Amino acid sequence: MVNENLGFRWMKVKEGRLHFATLELDIQRNNLKNVIVDNYLINGHDNNSEGMKTRKAGLLKGLEFALSNSFDFWTITIKKLEAPILDANPTIIGYTALLAFIEKTKIAVDSNDLDKIEHFVYKSWKNENASKIPNFYKLIFE
Repeated sequence: MVNENLGFRWMKVKEGRLHFATLELDIQRNNLKNVIVDNYLINGHDNNSEGMKTRKAGLLKGLEFALSNSFDFWTITIKKLEAPILDANPTIIGYTALLAFIEKTKIAVDSNDLDKIEHFVYKSWKNENASKIPNFYKLIFE
């Protein structure tokens, strides 16, 4: 869901647990190569601060997966990420980024693949996966 003032928001409740993140991206076509500009704040904190590194990695993994499904090149500027500690983890953040890119660019991703990824996202709160980085290609936590 996109709100021009807030960016893209993904929110679902599964097994009584909220999964939530809001992301603001500026996405422009690029004729040469894919570029991700990641100078932004996460919940008001520098994205390179120690506590934010896994969240940043999850976001980048989601965008990299989305870019791999496009035949075009893009420049993506990450402007803002709001991801409450209790409701988001690297996998949820990455999935939100993937969905935001798909919605903004209108690229086609197989709905069965998206369903499998969403099911994978719901596992991200189990077995200490919340601190791991998602691999959206293999659907594993690393």
